[in-house]
Amino acid sequence: MRAPWGPSLALGAAVALWWCSVVLPDPSHRAVGSLYTEAPGHFWGLWGAADSLWATGPFAREIGADHPKGMAMHLMDPVNLLLFWPVFQVLGAGGRAAVLAWNFTHAAWPLIGALGSYLLARRVAGRGPALPWAALVATAATVACPFFLVYHQQGRTEYLPALLYPLHLAFFHRWMRRPEGDAAEEGAPPPWVGVAAGLSLAGVALGGWYLAVFAGLVNGGLALAWWRGLPRREWAWRLGVVVLLGAGPTLPAAMALLATQGEHFLGTSESPDAMMATASDPLLVALHLGSPRAQGMMNSHPYLGLLPLALGACAAWKLRGGRWVWPAGALAVVTFALGPELYLGGLGTALDGLPMPAGLLADLVPPVSKIRTWSRFTAVGATLLGAGAACGVAALWPRLGRKGPLAALALASGVVLDHGTWPERPALVAPYFEPLPPRALDDALATIAPGAVIALPFDTPLELNQRTEEHGLWVIWQLHMRRPVSSGFQGEADRLAKTQFGQEVTTLQTDCVARYRHACTSAQAARGLDTPPLRSAVASTVRSEIGAMWLAGFGGIVVAEQREQGAALREALESVLGPPTFDREHVLAWNLRDLATWESSLPQGIDLVYYNGTVHGEPLMSRDNERR
Repeated sequence: MRAPWGPSLALGAAVALWWCSVVLPDPSHRAVGSLYTEAPGHFWGLWGAADSLWATGPFAREIGADHPKGMAMHLMDPVNLLLFWPVFQVLGAGGRAAVLAWNFTHAAWPLIGALGSYLLARRVAGRGPALPWAALVATAATVACPFFLVYHQQGRTEYLPALLYPLHLAFFHRWMRRPEGDAAEEGAPPPWVGVAAGLSLAGVALGGWYLAVFAGLVNGGLALAWWRGLPRREWAWRLGVVVLLGAGPTLPAAMALLATQGEHFLGTSESPDAMMATASDPLLVALHLGSPRAQGMMNSHPYLGLLPLALGACAAWKLRGGRWVWPAGALAVVTFALGPELYLGGLGTALDGLPMPAGLLADLVPPVSKIRTWSRFTAVGATLLGAGAACGVAALWPRLGRKGPLAALALASGVVLDHGTWPERPALVAPYFEPLPPRALDDALATIAPGAVIALPFDTPLELNQRTEEHGLWVIWQLHMRRPVSSGFQGEADRLAKTQFGQEVTTLQTDCVARYRHACTSAQAARGLDTPPLRSAVASTVRSEIGAMWLAGFGGIVVAEQREQGAALREALESVLGPPTFDREHVLAWNLRDLATWESSLPQGIDLVYYNGTVHGEPLMSRDNERR
């Protein structure tokens, strides 16, 4: 075959097309992922980092959210900026450019994984006639593994760099193994191979600290398995080159992570139950014996695929040259993915609670205990299974004869079908979300005073139609607005919602929801029951808090009515504050300068005002006006 990489790249392109097909009708407004996953939060992180890359660097920055206190944010997956940032800059560095760059990043990673799977298959299975088809099966086991087929249920872009791991292992295998078999004529690897192995390992580690730990464990195991192939000194310095080049670029990211989330890593360890975070029977799911007890919980499904594992076992049986490391490594990954303790679905057997390798490692290295979902290890372990499957196809090729390509296609199809139906069946149509702000938002901002924006509805969990909170649409819109906003990341940090003002606004919002529900109940209407009134005391408190909001640096209130409970907020705020300054296309705005009429009676020269609400005993204040 003239293009032996063709079948692998075709499968990678098919996965990329499936991920991105739903955004093709409008790729500058639709973004890959679901609103109710972590995708919007990661989109915001990459957009913000790309927008301020030269000013703050790629790892950590101060963001204009959670005003008036402000927030420091750490970018979990800076390696994705290598794909995101060039597209973002070329296309104009705006909101539409960010959406296009996000979609391009998702389209590129499956192709990178497919190319790496081909190169790894060429290293471990040889360059014979079986190569194109062995690489195809390897790509099916890696790029189309169960973890990535349900990627849209997660939206965690920090795991996309796991698709760089096949390319890294291709370099690492060439660097750490003595050439043998049909590769014996290659001779000693040139130095650039070691550099490529180290830098590609750094790329995987810069996807997130979970991937750094997982890749480090696998690489350590492979290095120990290969140490007999080289003189000890040569083995040591070769491994040292990879470790130094892999760890060097990750140190700034690790320091930024500790600076922003050090309390999380240096605090008490998670309990085994918290580390498990499981909603399934992991051992039975891994063996394809017991079905998951809950859907949408791919974090708890340590399944890699039995068909590639069988091919890897076949390779270990029939071929020499250390092919056993691939299926053995995959099995080791599964044992880690089962969690810190063995769990058999609460059957109460004698094996329940048996310490597993993950738990033993957490005892030895306490920071590792912060890994709550060890089953994500399968994102890296799929590469080992793919390499073993490629070796298995090469081992069976002489017996297949002319039927080899057809058999390989059947095997690859079987792998994809198995992964697409177990342990979960992904949606045939991938979801998307629209992260750009309403068109009327700019006009609304022009009608309010300069300063921060009270962004409503709050980004907090809502108990109507959502399983989880909206992950910070307002903080995404803040990058477009170029103004500080009250909303924080992932809703939990929305401090304004926890202040007296926020609680009273939420109460008014709840009252209006009750009024709507009451009016829609025909039985109550037939009985002539009155619509519940708004609580006047609450309305009075909201009015009195407007002045404090003004002094805390807020210039206005903006309501996005299309957000959930936005219509209820319209009624609540209109009943208290009067008609909005701006009302068009479901965007409302109130100018606090007009509402805070008592401002002129305040003493002049005041440059610091503490907002009278507190959160966790800490006074809210504006950092811009901090008293010297």
